[in-house]
Amino acid sequence: MRASVSRPGQHRLVRILFAAFLGWWISSPQPLNPTRAIGLWDWPRIGLASWYSEQDPGVTSLTASGEQFLETGLTAAMWELPFDACVQVTNLRTLDRVVVRVNDRGPHRRLMLQGRVIDLSLAAFSRLADPQEGLIPVRVELTPGGCPS
Repeated sequence: MRASVSRPGQHRLVRILFAAFLGWWISSPQPLNPTRAIGLWDWPRIGLASWYSEQDPGVTSLTASGEQFLETGLTAAMWELPFDACVQVTNLRTLDRVVVRVNDRGPHRRLMLQGRVIDLSLAAFSRLADPQEGLIPVRVELTPGGCPS
């Protein structure tokens, strides 16, 4: 039988590359499996909501779902839910509520680490608070009946 021969340091390099990949994979914002996202242990989400409009830097005319971005629509950006999922967003200060449809991806990972859970269109945010507030504390809940028409 022939013995396996390895170069010195080969196993160490493999361990380093594996650790780097694992660290990248764990820290990157990836959409959750939609069936897991609907699990009761994951919801509701509590955090901060912001708004975005056509004038914001980096906002393109198309959303991640490929549809036209309309700041007048009741839409939102989230990583964890599939496109066309609907959620009810409640302002925790005023208890005002709005139901929005997910049609984009966001917030940016850096902002998620700071507690941001959802980005709302200008119209949706305006139903909850004055846009000059910028950020508001919210509860995001799944709407099992889907989006109202």
